[in-house]
Amino acid sequence: MARTTAKERLARREHALALLADGNSFRTVAALVSGKYGVSERTAQRDLTWARNRLVGELSSTEVKELLAWFCHRTQTIVQKAEKAGAYGAAVAGMNLIYQAVLSRELDSIHSNRHRGYGNRHGNYKG
Repeated sequence: MARTTAKERLARREHALALLADGNSFRTVAALVSGKYGVSERTAQRDLTWARNRLVGELSSTEVKELLAWFCHRTQTIVQKAEKAGAYGAAVAGMNLIYQAVLSRELDSIHSNRHRGYGNRHGNYKG
């Protein structure tokens, strides 16, 4: 197993970050990093995970909201086209995608908070 220095690893990861920022797919970036640096696919995937986390971590809350709005609008447009074409399975899948991306977390948190009450204590509570 080849040993790499921290500097080499950082250079490899920064290269993966630059490729991701240019709009390349995850699979393409993994293949390019693996080929250029002579590392395994698993190591390239690890570098890709680091780059993706760094890319996502740099988004501000405003950018995330704008991205989510664009995603919902684009998905809704595709759902409408699928309905017109009679592809109802694709339309339902698109609506499910919007639900999971936007509503499910909020509704799940509301549902879990509703069941928290004074009378639901367990354990060594004496009261």
